[in-house]
Amino acid sequence: MTAVAYVDTSALVKLIVEEVGSLGMARWYVGADRLLISRLGIVETHRAAARRTNIDMIRLDRILNSIEVFELDDQIGREAAAVGPVALRSLDAIHLATAMSLRPAIDAFVTYDDRLASAARELGLPVVSPA
Repeated sequence: MTAVAYVDTSALVKLIVEEVGSLGMARWYVGADRLLISRLGIVETHRAAARRTNIDMIRLDRILNSIEVFELDDQIGREAAAVGPVALRSLDAIHLATAMSLRPAIDAFVTYDDRLASAARELGLPVVSPA
């Protein structure tokens, strides 16, 4: 299993919303040693949960509290403005810049977003989408 991984919002949402890939992500989450995320991912996950009516908020908080959060700073902002392909969405660029700033400490970049996964691969990040 992966020792240290950056997870994006698409991966976290699979832990709180039952959808395709949720079981694989849940198994992967249990086996991971250390998970990292940008503050952006925490905000996005809370917003995704707020759009649903049947979310176990205690479980959500327990999951989010198990993940090490990296704050957005000026350096990440500058890197996000320049990272990846031009078509990369702004919030995805922040995830990618945060993950890149954590190299070589991360063993995996976990996402279920195809565009973000492609951009991460182009930059040499080891992309994982647990099935």
